Amino acid sequence: MARFGLTQLPRKASAHTGQQAPTYRRCFDLAVAARFPAEFANNRWTWDDADLDVIARVLGMVPAAEIGKPTHAPRAAVEHAAA
Repeated sequence: MARFGLTQLPRKASAHTGQQAPTYRRCFDLAVAARFPAEFANNRWTWDDADLDVIARVLGMVPAAEIGKPTHAPRAAVEHAAA
């Protein structure tokens, strides 16, 4: 997949989740602490766009596609499974 500079992460994470962009400093601190997949090479932090879901979760952002999804099985499904 494509690799991007860390400076592009706040804007891309915001576009991906529909939420307010995190600060660059927060992204930088988490990358340095190895809290999400990022690579430091040639004096530059980069990340892979295939990891954007994981990175967004570490930043406390939920991907827009998951907002409104039920977090549990519907009651009928639970009752049917117990029978």
